[in-house]
Amino acid sequence: MTLKKSIGIGSTLIVLLCLAMVISYGYMSFYLAGLQDEENFYLDHDKILNNGQLELSIWIDQMEQHVLEGWPFEGKLDHSKTSHVSFIDDYKGDSEDEQNMIYGLKNNHLMLHQTAKKIVEAGEDEKMDIYLDEFKLFSNAAAPLVGGISNILKEKLHKLRTERILTQNRTGYLIMIASISIVVIIVLAAVLLFRMVLGPIASVSDNIKLFGDGNLDVSFEYNKKNEIGDIAENFNKT
Repeated sequence: MTLKKSIGIGSTLIVLLCLAMVISYGYMSFYLAGLQDEENFYLDHDKILNNGQLELSIWIDQMEQHVLEGWPFEGKLDHSKTSHVSFIDDYKGDSEDEQNMIYGLKNNHLMLHQTAKKIVEAGEDEKMDIYLDEFKLFSNAAAPLVGGISNILKEKLHKLRTERILTQNRTGYLIMIASISIVVIIVLAAVLLFRMVLGPIASVSDNIKLFGDGNLDVSFEYNKKNEIGDIAENFNKT
């Protein structure tokens, strides 16, 4: 194999490795960005869901004070403005179980506010009966539904974070392996170049030394392609 061909092969390998590294890094970056967006989506909706549960707890306490203590009801009766409705409208769920829980939360939320409206509009004698028979039933069912959906969201977040970390590690390993391969190719190319260039030069130097020491049996053949000439010719080949 000629020197020029060896250098060409080495250069091609380096270029291919660099290209593969750039393409892989670009793909991994795009993939990681997608994972991060999906993670942010689930994280935001988990916050909305739990904030909605906090709002609902305060709202339920206000209804309890209205019925049991006779305080004016300060909560809102329009259920369409709550965080839970915002969550339900924007998040549909993936699995059938998750969709069923979201549907259950939607119905529970609607019935809870309808019952609250009935309590506020009812006479004093009816408030307690409606509160105990309907309102407490729906209010007690809300927390388990929210908790179940929140647990599913947290499981998804855990899987996404694990996948993101593994992808980052794979990207790091790939870049490290490609970088080491490039260094190895460069070192091998340098060693090959050193041997192919300095070998013939050393041979000629030895002959010159022998000739200088009086060994007249040493001869130089100028009419034949010597090794140094071969190297020069290799560089000039197209």
